[in-house]
Amino acid sequence: MNDSQGKRETGILERYRTLTNKIYNNVIQPLVTSRNAPHYDALGVSLGLIIGFGAPLGSHMLVLGLLRLVLKFNFIVAFGFTFVGNPLNVIPMYYGYYLLGSFVLGESASLSFENFQTAINPVVESNYFWESMLTFFKVGRTTLIRWITAAVLLATVFGILGYVVTYAIQRKRLLRSALNLDVEYRDLITKLRSKDSKSDLRDRGA
Repeated sequence: MNDSQGKRETGILERYRTLTNKIYNNVIQPLVTSRNAPHYDALGVSLGLIIGFGAPLGSHMLVLGLLRLVLKFNFIVAFGFTFVGNPLNVIPMYYGYYLLGSFVLGESASLSFENFQTAINPVVESNYFWESMLTFFKVGRTTLIRWITAAVLLATVFGILGYVVTYAIQRKRLLRSALNLDVEYRDLITKLRSKDSKSDLRDRGA
């Protein structure tokens, strides 16, 4: 293994660790510790998935910010779920879009993975939002139509699924927390009454 290959693999591992840390900090932990209404968290997950699957890489934060102006949802959780589409998986993910879009539209997929990678690679390497968007829309009309077809389909399916599953999980978790608090409260009342009873007995004995 040469030095350049070793550095590249180390860089990939470092980016993977950074991504997993972001996912834990922005997705897992906020949901586990959330005291929000189930709808608030579920909408955050749903919109995060819709943007992650449906919006081109580089536009996620802008689209999320615009939605936040008109909707109330868990922004931190939504941001975390946009990472379903990220620089580490975007090329194979978007090629899958191309294949799925071709299948849905009943057209043949003429682009090989290598050719598609060459076309989409500038999007991943773009440093600025407008640069990324301009590059993305230059991939070709046919490819773009197939990408949009698959993106809308996947964003809709995972957006609905994300809402339903998250709502059910958060509702169950909050109900369990409420029951635990109720049990703790009743135990506390029992202990206080027991102490009061013992105190009364000592007072009578005195």
